[in-house]
Amino acid sequence: TQDLYNAALRNNKFYPIFPDPFNFDFCPKALEPWSNGHAFPSKQANILALVQSCIGMSVAPTGAPVELATNPFNPWQPPMPHHFFGRADLLTALRTALAEKRSMALVGDVLIGKTSLLREWKRQAEGLGRVVRLLSGVGPEAASCSAFIQTICATQIEEDDPDFAANALAKWAADFDVLPPLILLDNAEAAFQRLPYRFFERLRGLVGQQQICVVLASQLPVEQVYQDLGQTSPFMNLLEMRRIGLLDLAAAEQLIRIGNGVFDSDQ
Repeated sequence: TQDLYNAALRNNKFYPIFPDPFNFDFCPKALEPWSNGHAFPSKQANILALVQSCIGMSVAPTGAPVELATNPFNPWQPPMPHHFFGRADLLTALRTALAEKRSMALVGDVLIGKTSLLREWKRQAEGLGRVVRLLSGVGPEAASCSAFIQTICATQIEEDDPDFAANALAKWAADFDVLPPLILLDNAEAAFQRLPYRFFERLRGLVGQQQICVVLASQLPVEQVYQDLGQTSPFMNLLEMRRIGLLDLAAAEQLIRIGNGVFDSDQ
């Protein structure tokens, strides 16, 4: 399973199940992204429903409906890897851009799946051996330049100055000359408002020199976000933009099937 994980293949076969009581420390490293707290025998109904969702069944072999303890759908939480479906074209575009040391912007409506896509891309890129950092513009890491850089580099910096922070980032990135690190920024529009414009000017330089690769996810195009702020985008003509739409039909049907045993056909 470690080889499977390192190859960044989609895991649809291995799901860790633990004897009661559940202890995450016993989870194999390669399967941590797919662990969802299943334990036996206390969660055996959930385990059965998981098996049925993988093979497309809606009822138990005996004909008795399966009742799950909880609703598997939560629009406020990104799905676990085994519940991530579709987006193959976007993942291919992201993979190609990374191989060519290019950066991208992902644009999509609220709750369309930007965070889910970034998390899945992080998992796959790390499986390819790349150094990846996932940050959010609404998180504490975007409270200041120093916090932003400390989250990426895992080292404290003394000054909260945009140039000092950018220099620290450049020094850190220099250690990955052949394969530049990948920085994923979710809720990018919030970061644009919270962090100094100068910092993103310097970030543009690092991206342009291919010292780092970035993926910026936002509800509006980056240029429009800055236009609304009365500024010119520091990333103009630098990022390939892709829009995130609704799931395709096949992926939507896969997603619906994980509700087997919780909802009937009318629901």
